[in-house]
Amino acid sequence: MKVTVLREAGYEEALRGMAYSYKDRALDPDQWWQGQYTKATRRAPLLAPKGAGHNKFLRQIQLWLDIEAPRCWWSEFDTYKVGTVAQSESTMHTLAKRAPTFEDFEPETPYGTVLAFMGVWEEAKGDVTRLKLALPEGFLQRRVVTMNYENVRGIVEQRTGHRLKFWKTFIEGLVAQLEHPEFIGADRDSYRRDSNS
Repeated sequence: MKVTVLREAGYEEALRGMAYSYKDRALDPDQWWQGQYTKATRRAPLLAPKGAGHNKFLRQIQLWLDIEAPRCWWSEFDTYKVGTVAQSESTMHTLAKRAPTFEDFEPETPYGTVLAFMGVWEEAKGDVTRLKLALPEGFLQRRVVTMNYENVRGIVEQRTGHRLKFWKTFIEGLVAQLEHPEFIGADRDSYRRDSNS
């Protein structure tokens, strides 16, 4: 499993929107913001863990991720569909085009399972329905996913310590790349140490 942050955007805009709660309408927004930026950067980490709408600025910090993961993980990731968008490699268009190899599967996928699928592939003669029904959960699929910091915060809170090991890999890989891990209750340096060990 691999996760790469392709892009992160919206930090200053999200903090500006958060700070508008304290802005007097009579003040010019651009001039006012120049004096508020530092205050907002100190306030944001305090509001991030509060929830209940106090941390809604997290919804405006956007991430574009490139994730390669096995099907068994993607089916669990679908729990987080609210506020996320994903585009993926298509099994429908590509599964029958070439014979599968071991590199198409998560390394821990049982050898016999991969061999059995290779046998089905030979017999299926391009029948995509049959191939999809036989496809092992260890088959790797790559997707580009957009999500925001609020999504990430929820994933970290709910999936840290999860028994499916891919969640640990995903969280460590993602947090190590975030520009503002303090907003999701994570220490980037400790994740970098863990993921490099």
